[in-house]
Amino acid sequence: MEQTKNRSKLKLDKGQYNKLNEYLDINWDDYLDSADSTVDEMWDKFKLLVLHGITTFTPICGRGQQKSSKKFFQPFTAELRCLIKCKHWLCNRWISSRDEAVHTEYKVIRNKVKSEVVKLIQQEQQKVAHECERNPKRFWQFINRKTKYKSDVGVLKWRDPDGNEMLTENQIKSN
Repeated sequence: MEQTKNRSKLKLDKGQYNKLNEYLDINWDDYLDSADSTVDEMWDKFKLLVLHGITTFTPICGRGQQKSSKKFFQPFTAELRCLIKCKHWLCNRWISSRDEAVHTEYKVIRNKVKSEVVKLIQQEQQKVAHECERNPKRFWQFINRKTKYKSDVGVLKWRDPDGNEMLTENQIKSN
């Protein structure tokens, strides 16, 4: 099991364990040859054989093949990604230099990014609205994605003889 830069993982649920068992069904006394080998050498032989069997009979899931959690409804356009990078770069540049010209340019790019993201969100909402009769599943997925917000009970106010007093403890709020 080599570790690569893209951090490939083994698909353990898809492994061919019967074939791995047959592969490891050997005469271990002859293979390890305890008379001529030290414990460390025998361990290295054992480990090498087992790792070779695992990599042979267990498929690898590369970085691109893993399930990705879709955090945003659709990928950004190349132009929007470029604007976002420019915005980050200008922000860092403004923080290090505190130059007003850089800050003004940053604000212009920031506003462009925000307006482009708002346009994308509106486009997605329009698409969902037009497809809601033909594809109600997508409509309800959109609704469920937008309504998963949970909030605590807000601060409760009550008056005592001295004036306003706020209750913040959950136990007091529930009574």
